[in-house]
Amino acid sequence: FGYRVCQREHRDSLVAFERYADDDGDGTRELVRVWWGTGTVGSYLKHPTQGKTQLFRREVSWGELVDIFHNPRVHTDHGYQRTQHLQQQQQRQQQQWEQ
Repeated sequence: FGYRVCQREHRDSLVAFERYADDDGDGTRELVRVWWGTGTVGSYLKHPTQGKTQLFRREVSWGELVDIFHNPRVHTDHGYQRTQHLQQQQQRQQQQWEQ
């Protein structure tokens, strides 16, 4: 798949893998984090129109994990996505709420 291990945290049951994709010619980093204790997998990618995104899937099977390593953008129907824009919007709303 072209990934290398870039993080291990036994305390959090976490292992992370990275590779550099050259789909758009800029060598963008793709990061896949696997929390083996909970079966959660997070993909950290650059979306063509949304910018930096995070896609989390829960209760991932071994077959789905293989699919994610083949294509970290794949959807499993039991996850959620966070974009940088959404995170900024949530931060602004929180700041307004605190005023």
